Amino acid sequence: MIRRNKRILSLTLSMAVFTTMFMSTSFITKAETVSLEASSEITSNASTESTAVATNIALNKSATSSSVTGGNAASLAVDGNSGTRWESAQGSDPQWISIDLGGSYNISGVKLNWETAAAKDYKIQVSTDNKNWIDAYTKTGGTGGVENITFNSTATGRYIRMYGTARTTQYGYSLWDFEVYGTPDGNTVNNVDLGPNVKIFDPSMPSSDIQNTVDSVFSKMETNQFGNERYAFLFKPGSYNVNVNVGFFTSVLGLGKTPDAVNITGAVRCEADWMGEMQLVTSGDRLKMLL
Repeated sequence: MIRRNKRILSLTLSMAVFTTMFMSTSFITKAETVSLEASSEITSNASTESTAVATNIALNKSATSSSVTGGNAASLAVDGNSGTRWESAQGSDPQWISIDLGGSYNISGVKLNWETAAAKDYKIQVSTDNKNWIDAYTKTGGTGGVENITFNSTATGRYIRMYGTARTTQYGYSLWDFEVYGTPDGNTVNNVDLGPNVKIFDPSMPSSDIQNTVDSVFSKMETNQFGNERYAFLFKPGSYNVNVNVGFFTSVLGLGKTPDAVNITGAVRCEADWMGEMQLVTSGDRLKMLL
């Protein structure tokens, strides 16, 4: 007798509900409850220059730029090494370098350590969503060197960038160091430490980055039915074009006030394709399973 079975993993989609973006809320995963407060407000005022003192919250954070020359990538401006640098394309304006701080901060100032190819005119801008930017500081007539800048009032956001509009040389823009100073914004979900296995996504992130993250987790968890690892994907309200393959012990959660606050136009799938089709074969007193 041959019996064919195909094991299908079970997937539980948990929906965490935010009662309002500006009130204390909570979401539940398994038996744990985390109280959160979220705020999307960003504030900024005029700035002055002085010596910025605090922890460099940009150290080794994710950095991107409008362009790169040679191997001088944006990440080299936030690696803590004053012997490496970011360099933009030459002879073209505007150019920018942006840092994702990984969470919302009350930013008090920055330190810019320019290579010879410096910015003459530029702005320091801050954003909560990497799309809408607020001017935190404006510089005209700069000559490069080391600039320690402290804002008159803090600027709150997750993303910060130097946006250059004029150069001091015929070349591009180049920074040995781009340091950022500030303190965590207590009114944001981003600063809740949920551990390295909780992945939080928002619509401003490139779809390719989100896809790479979920694929990487799936490659670890697809067949990990007896492992100790646990993962959770948290999608902030918005639309996503990704395909989420879910393995063992992986939760997928949509955050929002209503069930339709998160829209995934790809798919969320939980299948045991790696097992193939099982054949249950009996022969006398013998019982064996063939894959």
